[in-house]
Amino acid sequence: MGIWKFDDYTSAKNERALSIQLHIRDMPSPAHAVPFPADLRQQAVRAAAPLAEALADLGAELRIRRDLVSGQRLDPRKKRAIGAALRRDVVDIGELRPYQRREAQPHLPKIAVVASAGVEEVNKDRTYIGRIAQLALAVGWACETVGVEVTAHLCEGQSYLSKYQPYREAMLAYTLLEPGRFTPLPAYNVALARSLFYKTGFRGAYQADAQARQMAAYLMQVGQVRWAAAFLSENGGNAVQWARTMHDAELVIAIGNITDAGSGDIQLGTDFGVGEACAEIARQARSIIHS
Repeated sequence: MGIWKFDDYTSAKNERALSIQLHIRDMPSPAHAVPFPADLRQQAVRAAAPLAEALADLGAELRIRRDLVSGQRLDPRKKRAIGAALRRDVVDIGELRPYQRREAQPHLPKIAVVASAGVEEVNKDRTYIGRIAQLALAVGWACETVGVEVTAHLCEGQSYLSKYQPYREAMLAYTLLEPGRFTPLPAYNVALARSLFYKTGFRGAYQADAQARQMAAYLMQVGQVRWAAAFLSENGGNAVQWARTMHDAELVIAIGNITDAGSGDIQLGTDFGVGEACAEIARQARSIIHS
């Protein structure tokens, strides 16, 4: 089984699209054997603490909104009981509440962080990928504290698709966080240097997986594609819609040059420190609660 994950999905234009995912843990690098820098870990922990409270409040709000709109359904059997209770002027929450749960267990809201990994961001600033990885850790730890599911991805909306293949859109997502999969801290070392991320991690994963090489050639309709020319991207593409479709995200944090960032719930630029970014996410989260 390959280390790359390929799935079809439907784009916002209702066209056939391809999701390409590569988990950071599967990107080979000698840096995996080195401890994650203690100062960066402490910085992420500090940034996560004030964010956790805002995400806890937001998670509760999202759950309430979802339950009222889509997570529950009107129970017609309670209409008579409601009328009788109103006539008796008796308040019985069991009778008055006209909803019934579809699931026995409450379903936690899901948050997705999508950051553009387009050529401009990653080439303009050598610290960009590393800061995104640190921010993902901080958001992940905050979400874990309050019991909210989170995924985080560096996204590349594919810019060079041949018109002779069936996909009208394709998204390459480097997964940094994923529910149900433990990723040791040293795995994030590969993201702390741009050269490590691409020349070692991406290159090694691409060369080790025949399906990835075949798919890159198929999308461009050429015989073969060298690693440096594979899955090229000018921006993060429609990552918000991708996250909602592929990961059922109820709240999406869009960072950088994401094409559909306007449909995200929280937006950030690329010039930030980890602490500043977490404070801004908390501020925008609270504005959603009070909207």
